[in-house]
Formats: sequence, structure tokens, C-alpha cells
Amino acid sequence: MNNLIKTFVRNPVAPNLAMIVMVLAGLWASTQLTRQVLPAFALNLITISVVWQGAAAQDVEASLTQPIEDQLLGLEEIKNISSVSRDNRSTVTLEYPQGTDMSAALNKVKNSVSFIRNLPVESEQPQIALFDRNAGVSRLLLTGPVLEQLRPISKQFERQLRARGLSRVEIRGLPEEEISIELPAERLNELKLSLTEIAQQIRGTSINLPAGAIGEKDMSRQLRSLDQQRSVEGFSQLVINPDGSGRLLTLGDIASIERAPKENSAQLFSNNKPAVEIIVARSESEDAINVAENLGTWIEGARADLPPNIELTIYDERWRNVDDRINLMTSNALTGLVLLLGILYLFLNGRVAIWVAAGIPVSILASLMALSYFGGTINVMTLFAMIMTLGIIVDDAIVVSEEAVTLADQGASPARAAEQAAIKMLPPVAAASLTTVAAFLPLMTIGGPTGSILFAIPLVVICVVLASLLECFIVLPGHLHHSLKISAEHQPSKLRRTVDGAFTRFREEKYLPAVRWCVENR
Repeated sequence: MNNLIKTFVRNPVAPNLAMIVMVLAGLWASTQLTRQVLPAFALNLITISVVWQGAAAQDVEASLTQPIEDQLLGLEEIKNISSVSRDNRSTVTLEYPQGTDMSAALNKVKNSVSFIRNLPVESEQPQIALFDRNAGVSRLLLTGPVLEQLRPISKQFERQLRARGLSRVEIRGLPEEEISIELPAERLNELKLSLTEIAQQIRGTSINLPAGAIGEKDMSRQLRSLDQQRSVEGFSQLVINPDGSGRLLTLGDIASIERAPKENSAQLFSNNKPAVEIIVARSESEDAINVAENLGTWIEGARADLPPNIELTIYDERWRNVDDRINLMTSNALTGLVLLLGILYLFLNGRVAIWVAAGIPVSILASLMALSYFGGTINVMTLFAMIMTLGIIVDDAIVVSEEAVTLADQGASPARAAEQAAIKMLPPVAAASLTTVAAFLPLMTIGGPTGSILFAIPLVVICVVLASLLECFIVLPGHLHHSLKISAEHQPSKLRRTVDGAFTRFREEKYLPAVRWCVENR
């Protein structure tokens, strides 16, 4: 290590090249790191959801939830099973330990559920999926005088957002619609038909079915009946045959048909006006700030095309948490640089102070490269850790720089002063840095989602501390050699002489007598 330090001190190209590599690697890594609110962490959860329209919570528990739980209890590796039974829906959640192959676990669950034979016939097919944690970016609120006016606009907005690459878009407050067909009892008696017979005729005439093939070889074409109706007009034109006589009678002639929201559907209101909420989220691999910028550009154009009585409001902008903390770290770093330069100029040397301050961005950028290598992200935790380590970076460089300036003042050559300072300070500085690493290492052993979130703090601290050591004993000594050499060749400025004289008088006349008095009067 001593020979390596001497090589970098006496070769002016080596420290500059090492610094440039660290800076460029950090700048490249900063473009690859994803910016988000919280660290990326995996939730090893599988959800089984079954819909049973019209069923009470007690029936859902007895007929859906309990049979599914009983079937899944025999699966291996399951850490915990929890369930929620509510009206119309059963949800069973399986939790697995960290490190489980979730793809294989998902296949086992699907196979196990497929063997359940006693589920209610009226219930829908079980939906089985891995839990997907969408990270929210922003929420939009679309308000207007009439809900039906908002429906086509919100659907259009959803298509536009997906076309811009924002795939995680969810619409809330837009009730599901259904087509209701009402027949008066008098009309049914007149036609001598029951509701069941009318329903069977509607079901038989409104359906999509394969109809075989026509032609042979290259001319073969698949045929399909496309008679399923999806509109009020389509159902109104369905032919009803009440008595088999063949006379033309349509459903619209005997029934009242309308499209309306489903009963008990949730609706949103803002300032007593109907509203639709559009939630924009991102996947784990997407950058929160890039998604927000893309959304902001779209909002500017969308508002310009809205009718005068429709308003589009954005709120709950969670991405700003990341942006605010990036700005906080930048502000802290700049403030620290200014204070550092001022204090070091008072006690050391102007040129030395500049190179000590330069170690802050160099070490931070080098740590970003390591963070990218280990799969980290820019988030609240990593930024907090970087802010904490700003003082650690400065302390290492100050110790080495102060020793170099002291040796130079005692008559050592600039090269020898830089070499001896780095060699002499290597053991204590390395020991201090390694104790910091040892203190943060246990945080990396915490398991579960909490450990995944906290893992970012020790990772960043360790990366910054090691990068600071590299900068302090590889890059800094060469720059100290150059700075001390220039200082030796030039006379100090009048301000420098004034500051040094004032500090010397304070040290000799105030500080040293006070120290002697304290030693003599223990």
C-alpha cells in the first residue's frame, strides 16, 4: 500500500485519471439508477380472489374461503395464510419466506386450487396472481356537472396515458354499467310467457359462438356468430317469438330497456360535483420523476382540450418526496462545500481546501457506481444515508491534509509531505472507517419487508465510506503534492499572512495558556 501511495503521489497523471474514472462512472450510474420514494422490495405474496355476486359474507366464508384454505394448508413453504370474506368476494393471501421461488409457488397454488370441486356454481373462476406492488406517482381528479359526461372523457384519458407509456393507470369512481330489461306483469300475462322463457330467448339470440369452417386448404376460413348484443339498441331489436306463429315482435316492443349504473356502486364527489379519480402509478423498474414529467406534459395538453365545465386537478404527487430530498441533499452538499472551504482556508491552505472539498462529490459519485452495481435505487433511504455520510467524507480528507500541511511547514518536501501524511494516517483513518462499516453491517441482516427497506441505509453508508477511503489515499495525496509545491513556490498573500498571524497569536496567547492551566489543575 505504501508503494501504491508513492506511485500516485509522484505520477501527476495517475490521481487525475483515477478521479476522472470515479466521476465518469458515477455520472453514468446516476443515469441508470431509478428514482423512487421507497427502496424496491419484494413482497412474497400470492392472492386468490373469487367473486360470487349476491352472496353474503357468511356464505362467502363457508362456501368459498374455507374450502380454499383447507385445500392450500398442505402446500409446502407457506409462511402464513390470511383471508378476508366480504359480501360478493373472497380473498385469500399466502405469504412465503424470503428467497422462495415465487414462480414455482404460483404454479403449485394454481394446481392445488384447480382440484377444488365443491365451489358454488354461481361463483366466478378463482383469480390467482402474485401480489404486484404499484408505487403511486400522482392522482388526477376529473370533475363535471354530470357523471355520464365524465365517462367518455376518462376512458379517452386512459387510452392517451397508456399510449404515452404510462401503463399503470387505474380509474375509480366510475360505476360499472349494466343493461336492465323490465317487463310489466300485464304484458307477460298477455303474451303467456314467463321471465324465465324471455331470458332463455334472449340468451339464445344474443351470443357469440364458433360456427365451423368453410372452404378447404388455403381457402379455408373460420366462421363465427357475432350476435351478442352490448347496447340498448341491439337488445331492442332482438326478436321475441311468443307463440311460435312467426309474427315479428321485438324485445323493445314489450320491455323497457336502459343502461344504468349497477346498484350500490361507489361514486365520488368533489365540491358536490360528480368526480372520477385517475390513479397513475409506476412499476418497480420505472423512474418516478420521469413518469411525473411525462404525466405533466400530457396534463398541459389535456386541459387545453377540455370543455369549459370540466376540470382536471392533480394532487397527491408522491414523486415530489424524492425530488425534495434530492434537492435537500444537493443543498446540504453545496452548503457543506462553502463552509468547508471557509474553515479550511482559515486553518490550512486555500489550495488544499479546494481539493479536500472536491473529495465530497468524487466520493458520492463513486458510491453511486457501487450502488448501481448492487441493484440499489435513488430513494428516501439512500438520500438520507448520503446526507449522513457527508461529514465522514470530509473528516478523512481533513486528517490527511492537515498532516501533510504540518509536515510541509516543518521543512519536508511537498512530495514527501504528501506521501508521509497518507502513509501515517492510513492505519487510524482505515480503522475509523472500518468501525463505521462494522456498526452498519448488522442492519443488512434484517429480514422481511422492513429489512428490505432499511437495507439501503447500510449499503449506501458502506459504499460512501469505502469510496472515501479510495479517494483519500489514492487521489488526494497526488493533489496535495501539487498544491504544496505551488504554495512553496509562491509567497502567501497579505490576507493569508494576516489570517495566519491572528491564528498564531490566538494559539500562543490564549489557547496554550488555557491548556497548561487545565493540565496543572486537573
